[in-house]
Amino acid sequence: MKPMKTFLLRLPESLMDEVAEVSESQCCTKSAFVRQSLQRNIALTRDVEMPLLRRHHQELTLRQLRIAESISKDRKD
Repeated sequence: MKPMKTFLLRLPESLMDEVAEVSESQCCTKSAFVRQSLQRNIALTRDVEMPLLRRHHQELTLRQLRIAESISKDRKD
C-alpha cells in the first residue's frame, strides 16, 4: 500500500454526522468513505466538468471576438 499523507479537514457537525451514517451503512471507515468520495469527485471534475468549462470559455471567447469584429466593422462604415 502506498504511504498516505494526512491533512486536517474541518466539516460542519451535520455533514460529519451524514458521513458517519453513510460510512456505517456501507460498512467502511469514515476515512475510506471520504477518500472514495474525493476520488469520484476528482474524476467527475476532470473528465466531465473541466471539458465543459473549457468548451464554454472557448465559445464565449469566440462570441466576444465576433462582437468586437462587428463593432469595429460598424465604426468603419
